[in-house]
Amino acid sequence: MSPRIDREELTAFRKFFHEVFTDAERDAFKADPSLWEKWVNDNIKATADWYPQQVTMSPESVWRTRNTSSLSRNVFFVAGARAFGIPARIDPVTAKTQWADSNGMWIDVLTDANTDSSKEPQGTLRLTYSPTPSIPDPKYFAHFTLSKVNKGNPQLLNYPDFAPMTSIFGAPEALDAGKYMLMSGQRMADGSVLARIKIFDVPADQNITDTLVMRQDSTGIQVIGSFDSESLYTPLETERPRSILSTTGRGYYVLGIVKPNDEPSNHALRDIVASASELQECARPILILNTDMLSAEKMDQAIMSGLPGIVTRGCDINGDIMYKIAEGVNLGSTQLPVFIIADTFNRVVFVSQGYTIGIGQQLVDTLHRLK
Repeated sequence: MSPRIDREELTAFRKFFHEVFTDAERDAFKADPSLWEKWVNDNIKATADWYPQQVTMSPESVWRTRNTSSLSRNVFFVAGARAFGIPARIDPVTAKTQWADSNGMWIDVLTDANTDSSKEPQGTLRLTYSPTPSIPDPKYFAHFTLSKVNKGNPQLLNYPDFAPMTSIFGAPEALDAGKYMLMSGQRMADGSVLARIKIFDVPADQNITDTLVMRQDSTGIQVIGSFDSESLYTPLETERPRSILSTTGRGYYVLGIVKPNDEPSNHALRDIVASASELQECARPILILNTDMLSAEKMDQAIMSGLPGIVTRGCDINGDIMYKIAEGVNLGSTQLPVFIIADTFNRVVFVSQGYTIGIGQQLVDTLHRLK
């Protein structure tokens, strides 16, 4: 029932196909979809030479010109099939053009203009992974991808963006038999990526189990999560919310959320006071938030007055910032205090939660390594 097949503009293709094909032709195609595939192979020429940018033509234009790109031909096939009452699609993962039989089995078509439709033999793949605190369950596209290698060229499988690994490959996933490339990567704070590529086979009618590996580097600073620098907070001196980005400017910054009459929070702030001169030299903005204005007023003013001059204070009124931090770096709770170092490209490279010894010096050391 979907009106769009791939990424093409919407057109009234059903009406068009009913106008250019007779009732008898449409009935014949519906009764035997292979006849529709044969008609497309015999009448529509697909070439990559004329369409280097892969702009999708409308089904009506394809019918009129009879020359088009492979993608536009495939969209044309699916559009016609749907107009005739044949379930059809371009598979969102493999990009194969398919129609479904009465049992709901998807049949591959247009695999080659000179061959009949076929169903490739399949095997299954299951991936295992050893969770880390920063990446408990790797996400597709963000942390790893899988490509099928066809004639030496990897073709990316388009599983849903950011789908957890366990939701795709936690159980055996059916794949066409053949050679595959598993790529994983973890971005470092300096922009480099710890990448890993593995090539392996998925034989027909066999169940393969492999391990997804995320490379680690204990000597470098890794991107361990994300946080939206456009998040709003309320400065102490005004009731008008503003974004973190508008306060810190571009680059790295420190963000902390603390609470009053709380020893872990007070200890962390004293550590920051002790490292005030070094933090000032780092010249990275520091934003320290309370949960509300009353909490901000209850903070130990003797401690707060010793903070470095690069500190801005404010409130996370509705808890939105704390929620985003907990979600973005996979914290198990909203326990305070929490400190992060992040940049305005939304990359988090440092996080500390709860009672921590020497947080001031940890911030200084990390900020120096980011220069």
